[in-house]
Amino acid sequence: MGAANRRGRTNRSGPVRRPAASGPGTERPPGPGDRPIPIPIRTEPPASVRRPGTTRPSGPRKRSSVPSDVLSPPALTSAIVPRSDLLIPSHVVERRDATGRVAQRGVLGTLDVRGTDSGHVLRHQRIAEEEVERQSRLLSARRDAGDEPSPASDPLLLAAPDLGTFRECIELTSAGAPDAVLPTPDAGEVLLWSCDRRWSAAPPPLGPVLLADGHHRLEAARRMGRARGRAPERLPALVVDHRNHPLTLAATHRVIPGLDPHRAVGT
Repeated sequence: MGAANRRGRTNRSGPVRRPAASGPGTERPPGPGDRPIPIPIRTEPPASVRRPGTTRPSGPRKRSSVPSDVLSPPALTSAIVPRSDLLIPSHVVERRDATGRVAQRGVLGTLDVRGTDSGHVLRHQRIAEEEVERQSRLLSARRDAGDEPSPASDPLLLAAPDLGTFRECIELTSAGAPDAVLPTPDAGEVLLWSCDRRWSAAPPPLGPVLLADGHHRLEAARRMGRARGRAPERLPALVVDHRNHPLTLAATHRVIPGLDPHRAVGT
């Protein structure tokens, strides 16, 4: 009885229509009793194509006009006030290529490694604990021997998108004859000028800079300073003018003794 009632039940608007079979040749024009089926319009991409924490699709991005071999610092906030104690200058450095073109200009000095904590030194590379421990042993041995690191020994390399008033220091210092001219392996030369004492006594303020090389040395110095409960010693650093003479990335060739090339290629 119940089954019969279910089979004979009809809708108020007419008998229930069963969906027609789909496929080639089975399409039919809409009839007078058919209602249009609304098509939902998506106003935002589904969650499957969005990255966590974003509302924009993760599809192809607009290609940047900056060449891929240029090390470009990320967008820096203007809320960070430049620090006058971030870099104490000692020399102005200029590197020229074989044709005499200026490839790099910058300031050589000592950097306060606490710049990472204040947001003035930006890092872009992950560190390996083994290398940090090795750099810590080297720093400890140097301090135990009473050797002060000179600005010219293994300096950190940093890119400054805006040197600020350090530009005046560079222009005035490099106006005279260089104190030293050193050849480079690519037939170029490096020119060094000693900064006047007034620049080291009252260093110009410097805004955020991007650490290009020396992540493990910097982290080792930071940890040693925290462990001893005092301010860490400053590290030698070279801050280059990235706006006018940007750093570029080139191929790195390394020699690994005893490496089996066939096994390396397979791996």
